[in-house]
Amino acid sequence: MKHIFILGRQPELGVAELESLYGNDAVTDFENNLAVVDTNEEIKFKNLGGSIKSAEVLQEFEGLSINALPSKIEDSCISLEQNMPSGKIILGFSFYNIQSNVRDLTKLGIRVKKTLSKSGRSVRFIPNKELDLNSASVFH
Repeated sequence: MKHIFILGRQPELGVAELESLYGNDAVTDFENNLAVVDTNEEIKFKNLGGSIKSAEVLQEFEGLSINALPSKIEDSCISLEQNMPSGKIILGFSFYNIQSNVRDLTKLGIRVKKTLSKSGRSVRFIPNKELDLNSASVFH
């Protein structure tokens, strides 16, 4: 199972910490602030000091243009929604290393929210002020 980690202000230390916990072979360092860990172990995020955020990879899209991304994300959310526990869905998007703007990201969030709401689920969309949601918005 793959997990993405957004690393802190000293990304080298964050990668070293992840490698010490999950092994060198399990960690892939992408850019300065992103790392991917492929492990079946439980991620104990509270024990990580060098990572700001983490997420489980549910779907990967390779070779897509930025214009094709919204419909792929919308389709993916519809299929993933069926496996989510009942209750309210809290939805937020962050873009890292993608050329876009906050307006387009907000449009995407509203589009996915409307689609998921049609299935009868209650959905809350967390709006963005920047391309990546801040940690407080994600946590609370």
